[in-house]
Amino acid sequence: MKKSFKKQILNRMCYLSGHLEGIKKMLKNDKYCIDIIKQNEAVIAAVAKVNEMILENHLNTCVTQAIKGRDKKERKKKIKELLEIFKNSKSKPGPLRGRNSSPPFRVGPSTKGQGK
Repeated sequence: MKKSFKKQILNRMCYLSGHLEGIKKMLKNDKYCIDIIKQNEAVIAAVAKVNEMILENHLNTCVTQAIKGRDKKERKKKIKELLEIFKNSKSKPGPLRGRNSSPPFRVGPSTKGQGK
């Protein structure tokens, strides 16, 4: 991974860490449930964007090198890894499905009392 790209990703991860801390404070301070869910959705979208950026970098570096190279084993390995990503992405939000592909929470009666 290029140094400048790694720095960009690390900056986004630091932002996400701060965002999660803010959500924890919201929970501790009994903020409105829907506001908390909206903030969680923002974090989910931001993580998906980070994954998308990392995947793009992977395709442009590791996968491209494997395809251009002569090592058939390495090429098959990279293709298998990508297929795994596609298979896993079918059941959850991420860079290959989008943030609204599955609900972030279960809809139904709560067993833990009433929310705000």
